[in-house]
Amino acid sequence: MFLGKSKIDEQNQEKLASLCNQAMLYELGMGVQKDLQQALNLYREAEADGSKYAKEKVLELLKEGGLDHQQDEEQLHNTALDSILDLVDESSNEFDLLPSPKILIVDDSPDVLLILTKILSKRDTEVITAANAKEAFHLIAENPDIACAFIDLQMPEINGFSLIETLKKKNILQGVPIIVETAYTSKELLDMGIKLGIKGWVKKPLEAKKVLEVFDQLVEVEE
Repeated sequence: MFLGKSKIDEQNQEKLASLCNQAMLYELGMGVQKDLQQALNLYREAEADGSKYAKEKVLELLKEGGLDHQQDEEQLHNTALDSILDLVDESSNEFDLLPSPKILIVDDSPDVLLILTKILSKRDTEVITAANAKEAFHLIAENPDIACAFIDLQMPEINGFSLIETLKKKNILQGVPIIVETAYTSKELLDMGIKLGIKGWVKKPLEAKKVLEVFDQLVEVEE
């Protein structure tokens, strides 16, 4: 079966995002044992397939961690971990005394759920996660105080736009900012998002600084 260029591009973007997400997990030691060499290998694979983000990460790890040389393993891990968490911790101190907003994340990728939870926890948030639209509806019913929702567009069975459209029709999460996650963007997707009133977009592979920038713009925390 022939796939059009746009479909091939979309699949390639999803593959690159998946590689970079896996690399970040090894880099941070989240859910797996920290392994900077494995992270570097995955970033290099994504770089070879055309990821500019992965190219920057390869240079960062080589420069800051010195992975091409024999160095103390613990020092390598700490250096790489500190460099990533600096992005997450940046400008988070001013929120320490404010109430914790409840954030819903809907994504079928366990890696993305883990990474987003880690990023948003640095904003002193309470994070709840769903792996699909059905789980999301249950969590929304049980948590009327959701302050923001991150929703993946590319999900099986019910995709992100269909989920958002259903929420709008049923007047659920009215006034709650929705941020969509996607590995592939196009004018068609952006136009559809505008029609649904989507206020924020984050591109996969996720970058902590950009996620927090969008979050800070859209979520107001009461004194």
